[in-house]
Amino acid sequence: MPKLSSYRVVDAHRPAGPVPFDDLPEDPRPKMDRLGIEAAWVTHTLSLYADAQEGNDALLRIDNEQDRPQACADLGELMAVGGVPKSGRLGGALTLWNPATGELDVRRDIVPQQSVVSLAGSGNLLYGGTSVNGGYGIEPTATEARLFVFDTKTRRVVRSVVPVPGADSVNALTVDARGRVWGLADGTLFAYDPRPGKVVKSRRIFPVRSSMYGQERGPVLRGDRPAYASMAGSLWRLDLRSLKGERLTGDGVSHLIEGRDGDLYYTRGTKLYRCRF
Repeated sequence: MPKLSSYRVVDAHRPAGPVPFDDLPEDPRPKMDRLGIEAAWVTHTLSLYADAQEGNDALLRIDNEQDRPQACADLGELMAVGGVPKSGRLGGALTLWNPATGELDVRRDIVPQQSVVSLAGSGNLLYGGTSVNGGYGIEPTATEARLFVFDTKTRRVVRSVVPVPGADSVNALTVDARGRVWGLADGTLFAYDPRPGKVVKSRRIFPVRSSMYGQERGPVLRGDRPAYASMAGSLWRLDLRSLKGERLTGDGVSHLIEGRDGDLYYTRGTKLYRCRF
């Protein structure tokens, strides 16, 4: 088992190709260096995998009828993982993992009959977005995706709201410097203020519904400058004051992140692109 107590998760979705490492078309570490990623923990089916130099050992198995980790968030001492159940099942899990001790706390059905597809942390609070969809081959029973607030100290859900009525999935979450939570849900950009515990801004910007399990990324916040998001296979520039969006480019844009150099990086298929600023 690799020693990972000093590592930090930046993006749990693979930067280049599938795992295990032997299946990659090329060594991903030069790309990781350009992106400012110190270590990538790659999600694949039931397990999280470590770096290839350590033998690509599985770090943990979530089990509990979970098919694959879908979202991850670095909480300092803990890593939070959101999951989707296996085919024919409803009820995804929120998993809290302590890499230093190996402690694993799996909380299935944290939102009943829904999957956990987006996560963002702020202090002791973890914000999670759900999808009404479960594994393949089963119809959802829930009708609206939810945003939930989980206290990592008490290990309890302290609030749960429907940020966008009728949305099937809360696809992406980001916390800004003021503690406000920005999210994407079925073509709608919204802002949730934790102090009153409600959505304070919301507007449908994107022309199509989002993906089944939250493949969209963003919003990438850049202080007072415009934010960016990948949605519906396109890269968007967002004005968070007016809640207006401008489509910059399309053709299968996904996996949007901001690099250590301040530039944006995204993928189209197996190719990595950079947007300079």
